[in-house]
Amino acid sequence: MLGSFLKSGLHFSGALKLLRALARNPRALVLRYHSVAATEEQATLYLDHGLTITPEAFERQLQFLQSRYTIVPLQDLVQRLRQGLPPYNRAIAITFDDGFRDNYTYAFPLLRRYQIPATFYLTTGCIDNRQLFWVAHLRYLLTLTRVPAVQTTTEPFIFTLTDTAAREEAFRTLVVHMKNIPTAQRLALLAELAEKLAVDTTPLRQLMMTWSEVRDMHGQGMSFGAHTVTHPNLPNTTAEEAEQEIRDSKEMTEAHLRTPVLDFSYPNGRGSRHITAQVKEIVRQTGFHSAVTSVAGGIELGDDLLALRRVGVYKKHSSLPLLSWEIEMNRVQR
Repeated sequence: MLGSFLKSGLHFSGALKLLRALARNPRALVLRYHSVAATEEQATLYLDHGLTITPEAFERQLQFLQSRYTIVPLQDLVQRLRQGLPPYNRAIAITFDDGFRDNYTYAFPLLRRYQIPATFYLTTGCIDNRQLFWVAHLRYLLTLTRVPAVQTTTEPFIFTLTDTAAREEAFRTLVVHMKNIPTAQRLALLAELAEKLAVDTTPLRQLMMTWSEVRDMHGQGMSFGAHTVTHPNLPNTTAEEAEQEIRDSKEMTEAHLRTPVLDFSYPNGRGSRHITAQVKEIVRQTGFHSAVTSVAGGIELGDDLLALRRVGVYKKHSSLPLLSWEIEMNRVQR
C-alpha cells in the first residue's frame, strides 16, 4: 500500500486530477459517515476512534468535495440507475449511519451552509433516546468502568481493563462477537456487562437525535432512510425478526416525516457479514428502492440497487490527500 507521504505527493502534484480526467468508466461514490463531534475525546467515550471527525475537518472535506465533484442527493443517483441511465460525471452522495445527535448539532449546519444534500439512516428505536444504542453502550461501559477486570458467564470471556490498550482490545473482541450472535444472546451479554462494569449511563440518554430534530432537518432539505429499529446484525436474526426490524424502521420514519421512506442501510458492516440474499429479499419486499452496504467500492449502471457499495470516511481522512486518494481509487476500480 502507498504511504501517506506518497499519496500527499500525488494529490498536490496534480496526478490525481489527471487520473480523474483519464478514467474511462468512472463510478459514482456514496460516502459513509457516522459522527461529526466537537471533540474527538468526547466522541470516543461511545464511538470507535476511527468513526468520528471534527467539524473543522468535515468543513474542509465539504469544501474539497464541492470544488472537485458533483454532489447529488442519493435519491437522484438511485433514480438515474433505476431509469437505466449512468451516474452523473463525478457524482458523489453523502450519507450518515445511525442517527447520532452530533449529526444535527455539527454536521447539519455545515451541510446547510454549503447547500449540500445528505441522507441520514436512522436506528429508529434509539431516536428520542428511547433505547440505548447498543454499540455505544458497550463502548461507554468499557471506557468508563473502574473495574480492573471482568469475567462473563453468559459468554465465556475474561478481560483485564487496566489500561487504554486493554479496554480497546476488549471492545474490539466483544463488538465483533456480539454482531455475530443471535439477538437474545447479545442482549444477555450486554446486560451482564452493564451489571458488572457498574457505569452510570445517564449521559448516553442525550446521544441520539430526537424526532423533532429529524423533522427540522427534513424540512430544510435533508433526506432520511431506515437503519432498523435496534441495530441488530440482520443475518443473525430470524426471518421474522429481520422483517420486523426492517419494516418497523421504515414505517416509524414515514409516520414522523409523513413521506415515503425508500432508502435502507444494512447495519453492522465492519467485522461481520451484514447482508444475505434472504435479508436483501426482505428489504425488497418491504418496498425500498435502494439499500446501501458497508462494502467498499464505487457505483455504476447495472449494479444491484439493494446492495450498493459505499466508501467509509474515517478520522484518517481528515487529511485531504488521503480522502482524495480514497475517492479516486474507488472511482476507477472495484
